[in-house]
Amino acid sequence: MNAAGLLVVDDAEQRFLLLQRPDRSWGMPGGYLKSAETPLLGAVREFREETGFRGTLLVEPLPAAVIYVRAGRLELLPSSGQRSAGSFSYSVFRARVEKLFPPQLDGEHLDAGWFLLDEVMQLELHPGLRLTLKQLNFH
Repeated sequence: MNAAGLLVVDDAEQRFLLLQRPDRSWGMPGGYLKSAETPLLGAVREFREETGFRGTLLVEPLPAAVIYVRAGRLELLPSSGQRSAGSFSYSVFRARVEKLFPPQLDGEHLDAGWFLLDEVMQLELHPGLRLTLKQLNFH
């Protein structure tokens, strides 16, 4: 089973949209893909479901955009990288919104917020988000 998510940034203030998961860690909007759904379409669908956002998104792939979980260990590899049998992949895309919007949570998360990078790095982050930010030199 595979999943995908969006690293959402607003163009005006350069804030990241994060959602607080039931385990209290903060992560990016995203989730499991439906049958025959592409990672990009799944990431956008999950984002819209989890935040209620209906505006325009500019979505772009990231340079090293797939997190693989192998034997409980996270690895960030280029989307062209080879994955081993039985591994789980989480494709990450960057999405830009024109301005901040108030997320309307769907009950799956505890909270949501827009954070500057310095604030993000002070939060308890989901390991996949922390790895993605580190790989993209946002640390």
